[in-house]
Amino acid sequence: MSTAVESYLLSVPIEEKEEELQMTFQVAMVGSDGLMVGSDKLVVDRTREPGRRTQDSQFASGDKFCANRDGSLICFYAGGPQSKSIADAVTVQGNPAERNLAAWHYQLQKIAETVLANSVGDEVLVIRPNVDLSLIHRTGKEVSVPPVIAERICTGVYAKSRFFVDSFWELRSLKELRKLMFVALGCAAMERPESVGRGFDLLTITKEGCSWETFSENAPEIREAVDEMMSTIDAMLFPATQNQGVS
Repeated sequence: MSTAVESYLLSVPIEEKEEELQMTFQVAMVGSDGLMVGSDKLVVDRTREPGRRTQDSQFASGDKFCANRDGSLICFYAGGPQSKSIADAVTVQGNPAERNLAAWHYQLQKIAETVLANSVGDEVLVIRPNVDLSLIHRTGKEVSVPPVIAERICTGVYAKSRFFVDSFWELRSLKELRKLMFVALGCAAMERPESVGRGFDLLTITKEGCSWETFSENAPEIREAVDEMMSTIDAMLFPATQNQGVS
């Protein structure tokens, strides 16, 4: 596999504090025919014995989303452990039938404020299928709900693969955006293996309904998308070394 881009992705320094507190990488992209949301599945349970400064970590694979009973409200959560509590509260207490956008966002804000937590930077994507996509952001005890997301957004760790989503997203069909999703998720797992990985969940929403897929971290579709992207960039940046070597 080509090395120039891969080496750059793996060279990102990681702050110890952020490594302890932040998890998850998620991508949401609006397409011309619906919405696509992807999330990694790495779950870490961290415990600290009394008198010890270091934490013990147990790694596993798990879901980072929840939904209400009829699927009319779906939440993906990223950040610290409190993000799941916020998402659970929204799916239990939220009224997805609310059609006034200002009232809906006010409802989300108030629900998030009721969760007893001192968040380090929690983000919850709130999806009303075929209606809208909202974001709850909570830092400390401060909660904000930005305007409805009409294009794309990345949440969770600040992986440099956000660049691909920010730079190359266009309003295209979900089928066309699928490879961009795989590149973003796959590169984030390469760059931040301590926070992102153990496979991916992919939600696709169209007028026909919701469909779920689960991929391993080394699934052919993901590896092929990442390898093709890296090879293309390497060939463009270093054409001489691709064909004739360095003299």
